[in-house]
Amino acid sequence: MDMGRTMPQREKFWSYVAVFGMLWGGLELTLGTFLHVLHVPKTGLIMTALSVVLLIAQRNIFPVRGSTLAVGVVAACIKCLSPGGIILGPVVGILSEALLLELGLLLGSRNVVSVSVAGSLALIFSQLQSVFKIWIYYGQDFIDGLVRAIEKFFSVPMTATLGWGVLLGFLGIICGLGVLTGLTGRSLGRRVNARLKELESSGESPECLECACEGEDPKADLCTEATNGGESGGVSASMNVISGISTGKRKQRQPDEQIIRTRFFLLPAALATLIAQFSGELWLSSLALAVWLSALFIGGRSVLKSIWWPKFWALTIGVSLVCGLILAWNLDGTWEWMTGLEASARMIVRGLYVFSLISWGTRCVRTEEFLTLWKRIHLAELGAALETAYSLLPEWLERLNKLVKSRPGGVRNNLRYAYDSLLDCLVDASRSV
Repeated sequence: MDMGRTMPQREKFWSYVAVFGMLWGGLELTLGTFLHVLHVPKTGLIMTALSVVLLIAQRNIFPVRGSTLAVGVVAACIKCLSPGGIILGPVVGILSEALLLELGLLLGSRNVVSVSVAGSLALIFSQLQSVFKIWIYYGQDFIDGLVRAIEKFFSVPMTATLGWGVLLGFLGIICGLGVLTGLTGRSLGRRVNARLKELESSGESPECLECACEGEDPKADLCTEATNGGESGGVSASMNVISGISTGKRKQRQPDEQIIRTRFFLLPAALATLIAQFSGELWLSSLALAVWLSALFIGGRSVLKSIWWPKFWALTIGVSLVCGLILAWNLDGTWEWMTGLEASARMIVRGLYVFSLISWGTRCVRTEEFLTLWKRIHLAELGAALETAYSLLPEWLERLNKLVKSRPGGVRNNLRYAYDSLLDCLVDASRSV
């Protein structure tokens, strides 16, 4: 498809960014939520692989540098405005994946080596991020307990050579998956381009979905603004769209005005206790936790209520006690109970601190601030693209939900169904620009 025939690519940049960012964000809200609810193993890896396929296909359809990163920003903002509120982990993951794919595709979006490197980088980062999150929550004691368990199970001392061998073997498997997803995205993008050429040569007029730019459709202005880089003031309209996305029981989390007012006063306490928490000393970690909880009691009491998740804490305490027991059990059969108890206590204290800190951080920003940020930093075009993405989102969410519910049985059938469905969605999304 020669996109320069009707309009230079750069002039259509923000229109493509809006549509593809909306599609990625919609998949995160539908399929991602569906997999998490079903507790499907390695949901993060599955969604990352799907994101790699989607973005490499997007870059083949619209081969303009910077577009992949911009699509990631739009998708991250959509994820920020989901009914659960701003959740830092998935947002950081989306932005990181987009940045790594953008860097990996610098050599060319259709180059076999480039797409393979990009896919490998994204998947490796997703797995390292999972390990990093475990370390953040539980600390070095969890890693030591894992190493001790491996030594006990295999009756082999964990040496540097063995450790690096296991790590390189794991990364090799992930790289293989990254290459596969990269090549799949490249193939999908080429098929989309071929389909678009067929439709163009047949003279079929594109359907612009929710952005037809015809008649008095109120969303036509958003389409024009995103294309021309104009500013949009429909923040409240977009917020109304987002607030009605969820069809489940979970409600849109409202901003806590007390936390908003005190966020800059609590920030020094958060930084100081964070430094003290990671010292490794149980008494200092406990003191840091006490100071932080006292600060939240003064300036953010809603956080103290929100961190009460019985299942989460049952898992945390269980994991901590098991790790403590493993660390107390020496290879020669003796027991060091004090060492095990201290390790368990450190893990519980650290988990409570990190969970409360992240819960506070996710409430420190109003969702409206994400919609007005771009004008303040002179990126009005991105703000307009976000407005367009939000206006398209409800109809696409309905379509994606139907696709998820209509999935066939069997792994092979599901993979083929996912590929064909993504192909159709990308074709329709491209024709709507």
